[in-house]
Amino acid sequence: MTQTNPSTRTSAPRREGRRPTSDAPPAPQESRNEAPSKPFQTVYTIVERERDGQKFWLKIGAAFVNRDGSLHVKLDAMPTNGQLHIRESKSFEDRQQDVEQAVEQ
Repeated sequence: MTQTNPSTRTSAPRREGRRPTSDAPPAPQESRNEAPSKPFQTVYTIVERERDGQKFWLKIGAAFVNRDGSLHVKLDAMPTNGQLHIRESKSFEDRQQDVEQAVEQ
């Protein structure tokens, strides 16, 4: 007589999530390997150097806007001064254009 081990039994397939209330097909889900479609913001802390008092911006993380408008912040480092500065992220090309415009003025 063959005994079956209860831990090796296959489980029932998972139920699908809630069905949408509209007749429209569900939106396709993004692949994890694709770049996120939602823009993120960059988190900085502004550090003042002791030797000359000059301030510089140190990138320490990213912030993502939730559906309700709140922010989800992921930090790679903790600011020692306790201050965060969150700005919209810009591509390298956009930053270069901003620098060129500032030089022209």
